[in-house]
Amino acid sequence: MFRFRPTRRAWLCSLFSVLILMSCRAPVTVRAQDPVAQPSASNAASPEAAPQQGESQPAASQQPPPAEAASPSPTDTLKRQVEQLQSQLEAVTDLEDPVRKQIQDALAQATKELGVAVEHDTQTRSLAEKAASLEAEQVSLATRIAELKEQPEPQIGDKDTLPELEQRLAEARRELAELQNQFTTQAVDPKARAAERKTLRESIFANPQELAAVAEQLQAAPPANEVPLLTQARQVALQAARLALERKPLAAQARLSLMDSEEALEIANLRRDELAMRIAYREKLIRRLEAETARLRQAEAEMRRRSAEDELESVVPPLRALVESTLAYAREEEDIREKRQDYQKKLEDRVKRKEEVAKLAQQARDREDQVRLTTALGLRLRQQREELPETRGISRDRADRLADLEDAQLNFLDRADKYEDLRDTDAVVEKLLGASSPDGTVDPLAEEARRLVEQQRQFLGELVDAYDDYTETLYQLDSEEQALIEEVNGFASYIDERILWIRSHRPLSLETLEGDKLAVLWLIDGRFWRSVWRSLYDDARLNLPEYAIFFFGWLLLLLRGRWLRKRLADVSRTAENRINCEFRPTLLAWWLTALISLPWPLLFMYLGWRCKAAASPDSVNTLGTGLLALGGAILATEFFRQMCRGHGLAQSHFGWSDHTVDLIRSTLRGIMFFAVPLAVLVLWLHARDTGQGTDALERLAFLAVLIVLLIYSHRALRPGSGILRDWAAYRPSGLLSRSRGLIYVLILGLFVGLGVLAVLGYYYTAQRMLEKFQVLLWMLASVVFARAMLIRWLMLRRRRLSLQQARERRAALSEQVESGSTAPMPDVAETQTDLGAVSAQTQRLIDTTLFVLTLAATWAICVDVLPALNYLDQYSFGTTSSTVIEQVQGADGSYETVEKVVVRNLTLASLLKAILIGVMTFTAARNVPGLMEITLLQKLPLDASVRYATAALTRYLIVLLGVILTARSLGIGWSQVQWLAAALTFGLGFGLQEIFANFISGLIILFEQPIRVGDVVTLDSTSGVVNRIRIRATTITDWDRKEYIVPNKEFITGRLLNWTLSDKTNRIVVNVGVKYGSDTDKVREVITGVVADHPEILEDPAPLVTFEGFGDSALNFVVRAYLPTLDRRLATIHDLHTEIHRRLGAEGIEIPFPQRDLHVRSMVDINQQFLPQNGPPQGGNGRNVEPESTSAETI
Repeated sequence: MFRFRPTRRAWLCSLFSVLILMSCRAPVTVRAQDPVAQPSASNAASPEAAPQQGESQPAASQQPPPAEAASPSPTDTLKRQVEQLQSQLEAVTDLEDPVRKQIQDALAQATKELGVAVEHDTQTRSLAEKAASLEAEQVSLATRIAELKEQPEPQIGDKDTLPELEQRLAEARRELAELQNQFTTQAVDPKARAAERKTLRESIFANPQELAAVAEQLQAAPPANEVPLLTQARQVALQAARLALERKPLAAQARLSLMDSEEALEIANLRRDELAMRIAYREKLIRRLEAETARLRQAEAEMRRRSAEDELESVVPPLRALVESTLAYAREEEDIREKRQDYQKKLEDRVKRKEEVAKLAQQARDREDQVRLTTALGLRLRQQREELPETRGISRDRADRLADLEDAQLNFLDRADKYEDLRDTDAVVEKLLGASSPDGTVDPLAEEARRLVEQQRQFLGELVDAYDDYTETLYQLDSEEQALIEEVNGFASYIDERILWIRSHRPLSLETLEGDKLAVLWLIDGRFWRSVWRSLYDDARLNLPEYAIFFFGWLLLLLRGRWLRKRLADVSRTAENRINCEFRPTLLAWWLTALISLPWPLLFMYLGWRCKAAASPDSVNTLGTGLLALGGAILATEFFRQMCRGHGLAQSHFGWSDHTVDLIRSTLRGIMFFAVPLAVLVLWLHARDTGQGTDALERLAFLAVLIVLLIYSHRALRPGSGILRDWAAYRPSGLLSRSRGLIYVLILGLFVGLGVLAVLGYYYTAQRMLEKFQVLLWMLASVVFARAMLIRWLMLRRRRLSLQQARERRAALSEQVESGSTAPMPDVAETQTDLGAVSAQTQRLIDTTLFVLTLAATWAICVDVLPALNYLDQYSFGTTSSTVIEQVQGADGSYETVEKVVVRNLTLASLLKAILIGVMTFTAARNVPGLMEITLLQKLPLDASVRYATAALTRYLIVLLGVILTARSLGIGWSQVQWLAAALTFGLGFGLQEIFANFISGLIILFEQPIRVGDVVTLDSTSGVVNRIRIRATTITDWDRKEYIVPNKEFITGRLLNWTLSDKTNRIVVNVGVKYGSDTDKVREVITGVVADHPEILEDPAPLVTFEGFGDSALNFVVRAYLPTLDRRLATIHDLHTEIHRRLGAEGIEIPFPQRDLHVRSMVDINQQFLPQNGPPQGGNGRNVEPESTSAETI
């Protein structure tokens, strides 16, 4: 508030302002040969600041000035020179137009700079005069503030009419808007004043460089062959610019001097106080006027309603319906105005809350700028974060109020239409009473009806106005609530960004431990526990039946614990039976485990709830909150500990190994034995809440909890012998198996890091991080439990179906044995479901669904601490620039495209964000296509190849989107990667063209689908089934189970045979030869019968058996038949060959050996030369060789 403090600084500032004023009024001696000569060093502060020698004498003002004093000022001299040059320019007629234009521009620039110099002089004198009058303004402001303090509350006359009040309300709102605009001006706003001060200082600092640049231009030689008049014009323009620059720092310094004087005399604070008091008075006046206006409107509505009720009592029957509708309109108006008043009060409350939140946010930002992030500021921010309004309730109110707004709009339109319908009163009366009197006489009933119609129209007009005000209030309320939500969310984000980075306590040391001796005394003292006992005792007296019911049920549950454990063991033995197919024992075991785990956690939670519900001190309330959280943590821990007991859920139902079960149970037992008492001690000490930022003993207890968790986590998570070893053995090549060492290091490092934070004073941050880790841990444990339950259900279902299929096969076999049939038993398994494939597919669906739900739950748990990463934006290690194209509206209203370079800092937060996006992209690319195939694609009428192509393209799109988002988070735009695209294009023309061709070919294969996964193809000499289509190559598995990696380009540019592209139907050709002399019709009939009897041969297209020709040793028949698929092609050819051979043999038709007849036309007598003399030649088998023919078998 205002205080008279005419300090030495204020007097010096005022004296300096007076000197500036005197210097601005003093003439300057200017030499004739240099009208704008540079001032000397003694006169450097102002060219016109040095008084003449005669001016120092008191009588100098009475003497005539010397001759030099009558010389014109530099401004006047330059003006005359400009005028002279302008006259010379007009007199010269032989100048070229470009040169004339340059001279005119130079003279115009000189005139402009002279105007700027004059403006600076005027501003300097004005500021000096204003500085000289600051003390008078100080007194005036103090007087006005005192008057405003004594000003009575705004009063409203009882005789003011509603129109007069509405006019005053409009005027008050206009004045309030003007005052609020003044609050942001430079004369009042501290930020605006600080920005102006910075600009002025930068201007003064840059002035010498600007003067040096102008002086250098003045000293430069003119260009050769330049017109002298142009040279003179440029010189005059530069001299005028120098004069303006010389005057500029004087004006800036005068403004800074004035601001210093105002700060010394607290003028700005006084102005701000006066404006704040005027604004507060206007706001009170507006609230009074709004309340009085609403009261008068409500009173008028009530008066109209009463008049309508009076009219209804005395109205004639023909007009009763008209009066009843008028009365309904009056009651409706009264109801609407009452609702508007209620919403108006809520609107005022929302506006007040919004202003409070905005004020708190601004104060927090100002304190951060002034004192940075201190412990006291962190404590205040935490308190303000807890006191912020709940935005969810406001959002629900907005959603619920939407129906009222829609009804109000519809009613407004309906009543407005009815109001217009009553404009023609005579027509309404005629419609109401029938035809008017034919003789023109006045009908009293018609006159009364006319009066009532006009009254109803008046009531409708008021009702329309009421709906208009009502909807306007609803719109304002909705807008203010939206603004409140944005303000609260913005302030909450501001706090969340900073709160974890603010030290909440002093670093832990011997000094802090010695300073926290009161904590030890507080532990020994029993006053706190006596207050807890007193609060619970008083609460129990008030709610005795509730306490009795709870403790009776708790004792019953505690005493029945042994029976529950015995029952759990019996149920588990039933579940261990190999022929058990029921899921009910598992559900019962889950329920029994929950009951066994419930007693002690339930006690903690109930006591915490009653501590919060009872009228207790803040310390007891804080203890209740902690007991509730601790009870929940103990419940989860105890449930998993009981789940891992002998013959429990984990061992008998889920099939976990004995090593895993024993390790989990012993680890949780140790945590329950050591960590829970320490956690209770932490809560006990936290309830003390000194508010001094020490709490050293509490932090020691917190460190002890972390040490316990560290020890037992090391025992449970050791890569060689921990619980992850058995789980990794289930999938040796899985992600868990490869990362169990990393998980071990991260979790142990987390506990160590939290301990370091607590020691360094970031105790609140350590608490929040441990709380989030605890919730994440139990969420993951719940996911593991849910997966185990679902896998158990799946296994039992598969077991049930397997037993059912076994029974069906046994029944079919028994039926065959009883009937004595020798036909082969039908393969029942061929018509039944492949249980292994179904189970694997269902398990995949379960795993993928749980993975997605885990990601969503993790995001929901950590969403309130993620804004803290934005605080890392202030730490940058580089910059990136990107070109942005924007549409800018010009002065003429047209839009033009402008390229704008945006420079962004590469911060640690952006790097972490990019890493997070990369991890999410990798995870989504691996799992989303499979999830989409299981949940969506397999339910659509699509081929397997189409599903594969869709999943592959989805994977590519996810990767592309992830790359784009990662680049955007790092500030990498197209302008930064243009060179990379150019280099890539250049490289594609040489070394990378094959890779790029294969990539494009892979995309063509996925879109055009010349081959698909599962197709049987022949490429060159390689035949096989397409197994995988990747981005560069395709894998083909041949009939020998060999995998060929074929570049994708080969399928596009080469010759490809796809056996199953459009139709899997294929033809087989079987060649059959019979002995000469066989009956060809009989042969064709036999072969046709064999082909027709085979089950794999299609009837359409029909098989064809033809007699193709005469062979060397056989009559050749060809069988052409069609198969539906390629699956049994070789088996069908084998069956046909075998059956044709058997049937032809049964019919006595021979399949000949190939024969060759050798005819000898001349013989040489070789008997004496070569043959033995003892007889004819013998064959190898002792038979005679006939000379005329020789038969040999050829294959």
